[in-house]
Amino acid sequence: MKKLLLLLLLPIGLYAQEDKQINQPQASQQVNYKIQTKYSALVSKSNFYLKYVDTKFQNIQPVNARTIYTLIRKVIEPRAAYFFALMRSETTPYCLDPGSEIIEYSDLVTINKAIEKLISESVRDLEKKPDFLENKYVSEDGFTFGYRIKRDLLNFYIGSERYGNWVIINDYKKLAAIFKEAQTKIEELKKNE
Repeated sequence: MKKLLLLLLLPIGLYAQEDKQINQPQASQQVNYKIQTKYSALVSKSNFYLKYVDTKFQNIQPVNARTIYTLIRKVIEPRAAYFFALMRSETTPYCLDPGSEIIEYSDLVTINKAIEKLISESVRDLEKKPDFLENKYVSEDGFTFGYRIKRDLLNFYIGSERYGNWVIINDYKKLAAIFKEAQTKIEELKKNE
């Protein structure tokens, strides 16, 4: 009887063991989908002081969403760093609300170069009247600036590759000016340290 019971339970045990190996990914197969930004890496440490100063900046009015509030954030401790923040809410604490973007100064410089290039390319691309064309720049932290053309309709957008939310911007020249002015403001703040 014991042998019969053992023979019946053995396949169940083997099946459970196989199922466990199939459903649990190996350490080398595990993927970390969370993109850690330069800002989140700085503020997510424990056992340290965080001190920062915010300076309100110009807001951005997209076509398909509420106002985007912007500010310049100077982190004083643990080390000096500057960020340009785009937030969905004026009262979001720490700018860590999903959908908010916090762009580190060196990334902002690179984004401004990409914005100039994309605006220039959009003029040439629009003349071709493609059925559909998309051209975008994605920063190291996942901030996206780009445009889409459908025949003779051009739409610029900004958004987040991390959260998958994008907003359409009608006045892309004003948006480009806001980003450039944010860079200039940070450079002024750095000089006055």
